[in-house]
Amino acid sequence: MNAYKIAFKPFYFLMDQYVRFNKEWSFDEVKLGSELPAKQLQDLHDFRMACYKVDAPYLIPTNEEDLAQERAFDLNSYHIIAKDRSGTIIGSLRLLKRPFEMEKLTFSEEHKVGLDEYLEISRLVCSVRQKGLGRRLLIRAGTWSIQKTTYRGFTAICKCQRLPMFKRFGLTPKASFNISERQDQTYHLIRADFSQISSVTLKAFVALNLQRLSKLIENSFNFNRPAL
Repeated sequence: MNAYKIAFKPFYFLMDQYVRFNKEWSFDEVKLGSELPAKQLQDLHDFRMACYKVDAPYLIPTNEEDLAQERAFDLNSYHIIAKDRSGTIIGSLRLLKRPFEMEKLTFSEEHKVGLDEYLEISRLVCSVRQKGLGRRLLIRAGTWSIQKTTYRGFTAICKCQRLPMFKRFGLTPKASFNISERQDQTYHLIRADFSQISSVTLKAFVALNLQRLSKLIENSFNFNRPAL
């Protein structure tokens, strides 16, 4: 086992507990798309398409070839799925084994070196704007991948507005480009090893909780201070 996996093992346990802390939603067991029942895979596809109609219609397949390719990617991906109390899907992302979806795009060959050792984060979608759901999907993806697979890290493409979220997990830009098929938006090619993701996430977790503890102490002190 990699040294970082041993060193960070207690932290991964804490992150698992954090992901499951919110009782408003739960997470399915992570499975490869080819292992999911046909109905569950169809429900996941329908959920994603319904979200795209609202937020990203340009991602909806427009012909049979695109639809077949989308389904092929789903079969070749590990799926992180969040559901509400009624069992309705409210969030998902997929971890695609190579060949990657982003390889349909044109970018430098130097950025393709070693991709077999990575999983591509793709199709991060939430139907509810509840704080922390997207973050929990990423944490769930990370802790599961680190503990259950032998991959080296994550790679992805992301919009500018999502880059800060991924940076908080240590994924850094390797290149930037515009995608004409996606309304000519600027995207970033990002990547990081799990050792780096673990280190950056731990530092952010510690800093956040120290801030909360400091605020709690400050509030307690102010509450007990006699009025002047």
